[in-house]
Amino acid sequence: MPGLCRALYIAWTQGEIAQAQQIAAVAARVTAVLHRESDPAPVKYALSAMDLVLPRVRLPLVELKRETRAEIDAVLGRACEKYPGYLIEKLARRDQNTAQPLNHGRPQRKFAVVS
Repeated sequence: MPGLCRALYIAWTQGEIAQAQQIAAVAARVTAVLHRESDPAPVKYALSAMDLVLPRVRLPLVELKRETRAEIDAVLGRACEKYPGYLIEKLARRDQNTAQPLNHGRPQRKFAVVS
């Protein structure tokens, strides 16, 4: 949401209060739906919907309920429709056309037990 927050700040500082309130309402809806279930599962799911990370969580965390996933998809869809390009900005300008999973291409660490 960095771009959305920046748009909110710019609208507010330029005196466009109604626009700032509309953006704040969108940010509040996104934030509310991301807190429906325990963190970080909703955030991971939202980031995976934007092709930034994988949605899987490890124990003791559990996968999201179907209803929560649907709510996240709906809220993000409406936010992206209303403010295209404002939710996620280009990550480090890696690829200007598509977002890549953050762990894409990273080698898996291997640990050894040392006695």
